[in-house]
Amino acid sequence: MKKVIIGSLLLLLVLTGCGKDQVQEDLLTYMNKDIKPLASLEEKAIKDYESVTGSNYKDDETLHEELQDVIIPEYKEFVEKLEAIKVDNSEISKIHEGYIKAANEQQSGFVTILDAIEKQDTGLIAQANDKLAKGREGMRKYQQDLNNLAKEHNVKIGE
Repeated sequence: MKKVIIGSLLLLLVLTGCGKDQVQEDLLTYMNKDIKPLASLEEKAIKDYESVTGSNYKDDETLHEELQDVIIPEYKEFVEKLEAIKVDNSEISKIHEGYIKAANEQQSGFVTILDAIEKQDTGLIAQANDKLAKGREGMRKYQQDLNNLAKEHNVKIGE
């Protein structure tokens, strides 16, 4: 009788293990424990940038000060924490590397704008805008790839 119970428990453990989707578990951990805490850092830096650009642009001095004192330090902290995330799952790691690349491109764009203002170089502004556009494109690809992987493994992504 004891052998039957132990055998049944082992079979149950094996069946339970087969039912798990490791990518699903890794993706949930990645999204909830790794990425979610960083979202507010990224959002704040982007909001701060938007508060001094586009229709909110006042002058170069204001933009320069905000970039130097607020936006670049905030975004640098975000990128450093993003780069510190260790992802063991190869599918998720590939997507995460795309996120890092896009974030670094954005950060480079911010630094280039600062440099352009200091040098009063419109050519650098064009380069900065290209970097920011590439960064946004990379962010969209990251989001799309993450959504596709989540859908493939029955993970619902909430806002």
